[in-house]
Amino acid sequence: MWVGVLHHVCGEHTWATGQCKHDPLGDERAKKYLEKNSKAMEALRKIFLDPKWLSSLHFYVKFR
Repeated sequence: MWVGVLHHVCGEHTWATGQCKHDPLGDERAKKYLEKNSKAMEALRKIFLDPKWLSSLHFYVKFR
C-alpha cells in the first residue's frame, strides 16, 4: 500500500508491481509531483518505510 503512495506522489500511476485504483486524472500539468530523488521524497520514504511505523500501522487503521 505505502509503496503505491510513494509512486503516486511522483506522478507514476502504474508501476511494475501494481497501479493506482483511481479514475483517470484530469489535467495533470497543473499538478506538481515530487521528484524521485528529491529531499522531500527521501523524507517521505524514510517515514513510510520505517519498520516501527509499519508495525504500529494496524493500530492507526483500526482506530479511525
